[in-house]
Amino acid sequence: MATETNPLAARYLELLRAYLKDGSEGALNRGYELGRAALVDGRGALELAAVHHDALRRVLAERPDAGAWLKGAEAF
Repeated sequence: MATETNPLAARYLELLRAYLKDGSEGALNRGYELGRAALVDGRGALELAAVHHDALRRVLAERPDAGAWLKGAEAF
């Protein structure tokens, strides 16, 4: 799923990175709101799961400490 052509995927990736960086409640809430808005717009749960999987794959590929980020991403 190319984030360049999918605004939802691009925003999700941005919010996941922000949450993994600081772990704040605000960052988590922004992620929740994006997911809720996507569902209201007619996106399905499987599409959101695919967006999450792709974003997670991307952030883990960027990090030498991928294990810690994977643990943090479980809460997102």
